[in-house]
This record gives sequence, structure tokens and C-alpha cells, in this order.
Amino acid sequence: MLVLGGTFAGGASAHPSWSSCQPITHPTTINHDKKCVTVKTTINGDVVNNAKIGNTSSYHHGDRPGFFIGDGGLITGELVNNGWITGGGKGMGALTLGEDADVQGGIFNNGAIVSKHGSGISLGFYAYGWHGGPQEAALTGDIVNSGFIYGHEYGVAARYGTMSGTLTNTSSGVIIGGDVGVYIPDSFTSWTGGIENSGLIYRDMSGIQI
Repeated sequence: MLVLGGTFAGGASAHPSWSSCQPITHPTTINHDKKCVTVKTTINGDVVNNAKIGNTSSYHHGDRPGFFIGDGGLITGELVNNGWITGGGKGMGALTLGEDADVQGGIFNNGAIVSKHGSGISLGFYAYGWHGGPQEAALTGDIVNSGFIYGHEYGVAARYGTMSGTLTNTSSGVIIGGDVGVYIPDSFTSWTGGIENSGLIYRDMSGIQI
């Protein structure tokens, strides 16, 4: 089902602490489990995950995105997930793109991106505090899902920012949200690349809500 309309971008979250996260600063293949990783600089190449990223052993750490790109973080190549990315509290995602975050080569999920409290993938989020406000993603690459994306709130949530790439859910892809599979509210400035679905985008309320 495709539902048009909606102004609420989902629950907001305070900006989490990244002090115990592994920063990524160059093209990387992750083969060992990590509590969380961050990209806050320019990476000229690909980032590939073959492990489990995210810590859900406690509610506090489970609220923190497993994989965070923000503060102008840029991956010029591809972000490829062949493993698991977990975490993300209400208003955020297991994979969260924050302020001015971009993956020019696209996001490719062949594994699982799962949030027990928030969304699978969140483009933008709302931060409280001194430097609070909407943290707007600026994604120019595609999102291609051939695996499993699940979020207690939404499978994929475009909260704040822009998206000029295409969301492609292939024949083997599954996107499920507790409320909506793919959610694009009015708070998101523009999504120009479209959505192509050959797999399953599902939830009782609606598969896609714009």
C-alpha cells in the first residue's frame, strides 16, 4: 500500500556519545565485530562490512546507531553491508546519516540492518542540546537492498535532508517497519531518485508512506 501525506518525522533523539566507537578514516573492510563505527571525514574509496556492528546488550547502547555517518562525513565509493548492523533508538537508525552525510557510490545491503527501537536506515535525525536541531543528510548515491532491513518504527526513514539517488529493493530484498516500511515525511526536503521495488516492502499501516 502507498500512502501519501504525513508531517511527523518520527521520534527525535538526543545526539549519542561516540566516545567508544571505532572511527573510520580510510577505505576499510571490517571483518571483526565492532560496538559501533563512525565516519566523520572524507573516505576516498569503499567501506565493506563483513561482521556485526552494534551493541544491543543494554538499552543505552542499543539506542546508539551501529553505523553513523555525520558531521560532513563522506564516502566517495560504496558502503557495502554483508554482515549485520544493529542499534538505533527512537528517531534514529541502525545505520544513520547525519548532518551533510553522503555516500556517493551508494549503500548496498546484502546482509541485515536491524533496529529494535528505531529505524533500520535513517536519513537525518533531530538532535537536542546546545547544537541541536535537524541534522540533514545529503545522500547522492542509491540505496540498494538485496537483504533484510527492519526497524521497530520504520524500515527506511527519510527524516531530514535530501536524497537524489534511487531506493531499489531487489527481488531478494525485504524492508519491514513496525509502523511503515519506507517513510518520507514532509520534513524531508527532497527525494528525487524514486523508489523501485521488486521484493517485499511491508507493514500493516502501509508499505510506503510519503
